[in-house]
Amino acid sequence: MYSGYVKALNGGIGGTMLAAGSHPEEYGKVISQLENSNQSLMNILQEYNEKYEGLAKNYEVIKRNEEIVRNHLFESNVKWINFLKEVIILTNEVFLMLELLKYFLARHYKWLIHRKLEQ
Repeated sequence: MYSGYVKALNGGIGGTMLAAGSHPEEYGKVISQLENSNQSLMNILQEYNEKYEGLAKNYEVIKRNEEIVRNHLFESNVKWINFLKEVIILTNEVFLMLELLKYFLARHYKWLIHRKLEQ
């Protein structure tokens, strides 16, 4: 089982540690490599954390802007609906006035024709 474990770790850091196990002076070198690898991983992790924080801030800004736009859109929609209601009311009033004018002209026209015929 141990020999299978050694074969699986050959070529990796574990293999390096096993190889260094036979030469104690190489432990320092292996530890140094591990520390360098750990430091570069920590730098990468720090970069990812900074990017994540930036993305989180941008997300909050976008979310706030989306809410502002949604509110403006809703208010605009309400204003247009109210405006269109007023236009419909005015249009109905104009149609009523036109009907009254048509009725008045029809009656007045008949009256004028009747008067001319009497003369």
